[in-house]
Amino acid sequence: MSKSTISTAPDLCEIKTTLPSVLAAETLAAFLLDQRLVACCHILPSITAVYSWNNTRHADTEVPLIVKTRLSLAPAVMQAIIDSHPYDVPEVLCHSVTFASASYTSWVAESTSDSPMPSML
Repeated sequence: MSKSTISTAPDLCEIKTTLPSVLAAETLAAFLLDQRLVACCHILPSITAVYSWNNTRHADTEVPLIVKTRLSLAPAVMQAIIDSHPYDVPEVLCHSVTFASASYTSWVAESTSDSPMPSML
């Protein structure tokens, strides 16, 4: 088996959000995958978020969701997350990837589509 080479990845990114439950993360991940907006979703173990909301400190359990997609699809992915998110002000952050294995970059490109399906979450 041939090893993949490392190359620049100008159209690869990761988008991160947090959700209130594993079920909410699974539902959003399934929607994004079914729409071919993302190639892969990582649902991480729950974390404790400590934050200020309306001048009051809160501590809540959240479930991080990290998705892998093309940078050219990032606005559509981020909008889909915002539109379906249960929070008033969801965390939706996009990080470009500088370098990646060429085979992984190709797989992400092949697994995503510029024409997502027209169904809603």
